[in-house]
Amino acid sequence: MGIKTPLNLDDINKALKDTITFKNIKESTHGATDTVYFCDDKYVLKVYEQSSKKQLSDEIKLHNYLKAYENLKISKLYSYEIFQIKQKPCLLFEKTKGSVVQKVKKTHLEQIAKFLKLFHNKTKGFTNENKNIFNKENLLNLINKTSSKDLLDIYSQIQIEENNDGLIHGDLFIDNAIFFEDKLNAVIDFNEACVGDYRFDLAVVVMSWCDFRKDKFLDEVNFLIENYGNCININSLLEYTKYACLYYMTTRKLVNRDFSDLMDKYIFLKDKLYE
Repeated sequence: MGIKTPLNLDDINKALKDTITFKNIKESTHGATDTVYFCDDKYVLKVYEQSSKKQLSDEIKLHNYLKAYENLKISKLYSYEIFQIKQKPCLLFEKTKGSVVQKVKKTHLEQIAKFLKLFHNKTKGFTNENKNIFNKENLLNLINKTSSKDLLDIYSQIQIEENNDGLIHGDLFIDNAIFFEDKLNAVIDFNEACVGDYRFDLAVVVMSWCDFRKDKFLDEVNFLIENYGNCININSLLEYTKYACLYYMTTRKLVNRDFSDLMDKYIFLKDKLYE
């Protein structure tokens, strides 16, 4: 978590000298993969630690496509140009007013479900060149890299049939949505958007947003499905949520991050502790 490429004000201003000059910067503590700085509290500088310029070009292409839909709340690019700092590709975004929610309410679930439905509908037929990193083949390769028998055993127990429905966000954890006065103001971080299974997007929301307690869980999952449009079978979604838990357990294992919270959620689902 946090900063991986330390920068100072001169580093940033030198890279952006022909477009904008900042007076102060602040490190972000969010983000598991990339480095993020807030600039003059009006802009967000994102330094992509692992992504290629081609991936950033695809992200720009998607932002450019989606900006025509004003009711689709997404982050806004300050510039559609890629630049480099310390040999790493960067993009500059306008800072969205609001913050990450600390306690999820049903109104937040309703809005994120409706966002996903609109996003999936509006991007029908839109493709990019991003590999579907969330599919079973890629996940198995990642698990093999961890040499974890426990993760491999979990993989063998999960039964999903993958669809290539259309473009998915792929990483809609709670910290990738900004709310202002309980209204969704923007979904951020489309770097891993690719063609995949819509259920994966919903499964990540269940995993990250829903309350994993017996008296709350099924009610919230059903509420999410209802607001998405009642076209997703709950049993299918719960199986996919186990898969999403496994995917992110694996990626955390690879970088030596704790994933006990996700394992707890997987066990909750596997043992049907919500019944």
